[in-house]
Amino acid sequence: HCIMTMSGHTRQVHTVAFSPDGRMLVSSSDDCSARLWDAQTGKSDRILLGHQGAVYSAAFDPGGLRVVTASIDGARIWNAITGDCEIVLLGHTDWLRSAAFSPDGQMVVTTSGDCTAKVWSAMSGECIRTLQGHDDWLRVASFSPDATLVVTASKDGTAKIWSVS
Repeated sequence: HCIMTMSGHTRQVHTVAFSPDGRMLVSSSDDCSARLWDAQTGKSDRILLGHQGAVYSAAFDPGGLRVVTASIDGARIWNAITGDCEIVLLGHTDWLRSAAFSPDGQMVVTTSGDCTAKVWSAMSGECIRTLQGHDDWLRVASFSPDATLVVTASKDGTAKIWSVS
């Protein structure tokens, strides 16, 4: 049975995820925002504003201290405690569909309508590697447990495994 309903976004919600400790939630929406929620009370105490379009993806880092979001206008890394934007990740030539931290929190992978994924330093925002080889836009990507590989899934009907190095 449903134990809580969280309301606050003004348009459809694309993603929602628990923080690693289960105390917070992050959600992303077509209303150009992501929200941080208290998982016990259901109250949104921080709204992550700055994207100029729909926010398709939001995820916590392994420590629960940072959030990465992906939108039409790029990706951003936010401080989950203050809600401040720390880093803007720019470099794709089309909208972004997803973003995720590596298991150690040192990298982020983004997927895009430009048929590429990019691996970024989560500390500096520098692009470490562009993963190019799909024939259509990429839906999602994730790191292997040791952060040496990335797997991507594309609208072209394929999934590919890539070396990060």
